Amino acid sequence: MRRKLFLFAVIMTVAAFFAAEAFPDIFVPSEAAADEKICEHEGRVLSVREKNGYHVIIIDDCRGFRVRTLLYDGPEDAWTLTGRRIRYMARLSAGDPARNPHCFDNRKYIRSCGVFLTGTLSRYYADPIPDGYVMKYSHLLAGIRHEFEKRLPESSRGMMTGMLFGDTSGVSEDVYEDFRRNGTAHILAVSGLHIGLLYSIYEKLSVGRSGLLSTVILAFLMYSYGILTLWSPSVVRAEMMIGMKTIAKIKELRYDSLTAMSLAAVFLIAKNPYVIYGTGFQMSFLAIISINVLSGKLPEKIPESLTQAVSVNISMIIYQAYVFNYVSPFAVLINIPVLYAAGIAIPAAFGTFTIFALTSAIYKGVMLPLFLIPASSVTELMVWINTFLANGGRSSFDTVSPPAVITVSILGVFLFLCTEYAGVLSIRKQTKKTLLIIAFILLLSLTAGLIIYEPIGHDEIVFVDVGQGACTHIRADGMNVLIDGGGNRDYNVGEKILKPYLLKNGTGKVDLSLATHEDMDHIKGLTELSECFDAEPPVIKAEAGRKYTVSDKTSITVLWPPEAAENKQGNEVSSVFMIDYDGIRVLVTGDLDMQGEKNMITYYRERKMENILKADILNVGHHGSAGSTSEEMLDAVSPSAAVIQVGKNNYGHPKKEVLERLENHGIKVYRNDNMGAVGIDLSESGGETFIKAVHVMIDEG
Repeated sequence: MRRKLFLFAVIMTVAAFFAAEAFPDIFVPSEAAADEKICEHEGRVLSVREKNGYHVIIIDDCRGFRVRTLLYDGPEDAWTLTGRRIRYMARLSAGDPARNPHCFDNRKYIRSCGVFLTGTLSRYYADPIPDGYVMKYSHLLAGIRHEFEKRLPESSRGMMTGMLFGDTSGVSEDVYEDFRRNGTAHILAVSGLHIGLLYSIYEKLSVGRSGLLSTVILAFLMYSYGILTLWSPSVVRAEMMIGMKTIAKIKELRYDSLTAMSLAAVFLIAKNPYVIYGTGFQMSFLAIISINVLSGKLPEKIPESLTQAVSVNISMIIYQAYVFNYVSPFAVLINIPVLYAAGIAIPAAFGTFTIFALTSAIYKGVMLPLFLIPASSVTELMVWINTFLANGGRSSFDTVSPPAVITVSILGVFLFLCTEYAGVLSIRKQTKKTLLIIAFILLLSLTAGLIIYEPIGHDEIVFVDVGQGACTHIRADGMNVLIDGGGNRDYNVGEKILKPYLLKNGTGKVDLSLATHEDMDHIKGLTELSECFDAEPPVIKAEAGRKYTVSDKTSITVLWPPEAAENKQGNEVSSVFMIDYDGIRVLVTGDLDMQGEKNMITYYRERKMENILKADILNVGHHGSAGSTSEEMLDAVSPSAAVIQVGKNNYGHPKKEVLERLENHGIKVYRNDNMGAVGIDLSESGGETFIKAVHVMIDEG
């Protein structure tokens, strides 16, 4: 039965994956349709969380699905909306799919959380009080939590909130990154560790009794904690496993964690098939499988208290490399002191909150120093230990994502060979059956890899989506070049967009960075990338005639400005680069304006070199601004396709007149804002290179 239930859970996971990849909207409720404009909606508020100055509100829509809305400039007591029926105005969408190959997919992420539409709440009206006992109780808990967090010491508030409720919005980005790279971030993601501690506390208080009353109390505690942590998949999994352990204890049956895990997986997938895309779901279940499969295989010299951590970290190495693009070789050792500190801080934090909640129900919450001081002090000590052991990021190292086929194959075959079943087959010398199962795992891995394959991730030239900015990536014979890198005043494009894009698509080094000019949305991302990645600092103010050889058949030539314009400023002298990829030519114009275009055309016309401007593809100037891409420029370049690198903006880019000029010249237009990244796939036949295909990330008709 154990083996059959586990196999059924695996089959459900695989089936949900293949169905969702083949038909992305197959599990989406038919009523969850995006709005064309701002409309009125109605539902009940399930939770309110403050994050970086705004509020994230999850609403149970009256049509039967969940909605995630953002409320900017909301009141400080926005938490009071919890449990109340709300009517609100918003334009709801399905969320953005991945805009660059193998990078963050917001649509899959929100669906993995059980949310199907998202938007910004413009105005709302809420009923005065929640109705129904469940909603009233949720409202009560939200108020207790809000007051509790307000009274926590500021120095440890974010970490304690993360440890207790899994809400990391108050943890500084640098501290959270240290926890993530050290492999200790599970302390801040409420999971089996927290539920296990809660259960241990309950067992000690109940003195091992398993009567009806104690079981009801445990169920009530787990239900309350589920509400406080928003029923994340890892919490549901852990609580279901604890529930089955309790039932097994009452019925005097043998408890098996793998069986309990399998049943929890079946429940979660049946409830929301998109849950398989959540890293919390994936890591949670991979950890349980690893503990069950690997713990018994480890040398007896390893202390029992460490076997689980070692087992989990062994299987997590390649998973982390694929998903997070880093490897933490010292994660097991770092976990020891951090987990020891957490073993004191988390129970103390639980005690602090429990006393506060109980006294809040009577009159006014009390922060008992007996619990609060140890919780706060040890939490700060834990952060210091983790930061110290992170050693400025040197406790781990970045790595490119291994191919999905390799990742799934290694994990699948390795874990299978470590199972008791594989051991039985080996003893019985059933080699053919073992090889057949391995072949089946490899076939599934290959099929999965083909399904999620992104051709654009292997294209020779990629116009990367960096939002309102520009970035062109050229690959040739193992060399990688970036022309521009985007940039945002409030966002680290180099670290948050360019670095993940490069690592997830097999690029571990940038050999040359070129900037068309020094505007923030062109150069800032390149500068940021050079600070966190193996990338050369950007070359600026390149002069006409300079040629960069990328490979035997690929070069980048600077066409503008001439040497005489070196000290001039403005878009008129934005550098212009001609990419020549074995005869396929791409012109990158930066923010060159019409006057600059005219000057450049005149410059080469006077020298009888007009053909030097001819190109197959034009990277449209200044993000489609009306002040660029003149008729004369289009005639001089005569491209068959054009790419407009533009994101959401307040400038009205690309301008209607520019789009009309491109259309009148019969030029096929590709846009980052509508299509995500755009890739040029080159091929060779009969000694001649040609454009085989143009790939886009988003193609929704």
